[in-house]
Amino acid sequence: TLGIRYNSQLSTIGLKKSAIVEIWLSTPPHRIHDNDTVIIEWQPSSVFNCMDCATWTPERLVFNSTNFDKRQELVITRVKVGEVVLLPILHGGGYDKILSAGYPIYIE
Repeated sequence: TLGIRYNSQLSTIGLKKSAIVEIWLSTPPHRIHDNDTVIIEWQPSSVFNCMDCATWTPERLVFNSTNFDKRQELVITRVKVGEVVLLPILHGGGYDKILSAGYPIYIE
């Protein structure tokens, strides 16, 4: 089953502090049109009022069939007080068909 894995999916981050979330794919991406690249970008959930309470780097993570199980790091920094939920935006490798709401990162 295509999916995203996190270590950790829930982080408590103090104001002006950062935390690292490790991210990897559960299975290799599908090769579509001779391309197996999966790009993951992030956006804050619009359900919560604080859309600008956190920043993150890098802006995108890139996976393929050779590095899908290698953990990559997303550094999240709290810049304002408020609850944040980051949702992945997935492109390519068949991953664009999975529901991003099923893979949130919670920042308390």
